[in-house]
Amino acid sequence: MFEENDGNYGYRRIHLELGNRGYKVNHKRIQRIMKKLGLKGKKVLEKNTQV
Repeated sequence: MFEENDGNYGYRRIHLELGNRGYKVNHKRIQRIMKKLGLKGKKVLEKNTQV
């Protein structure tokens, strides 16, 4: 699932997606597994504008 979405999914979105697919998994477990595998979701940065 992580690779299917080019690494855009973090543990929160993976948790939601697994829930939608019928799996009951705690978000902390997903977070631990991702950390163990060295997977990190891409961070979305807000655009800063100066006026």
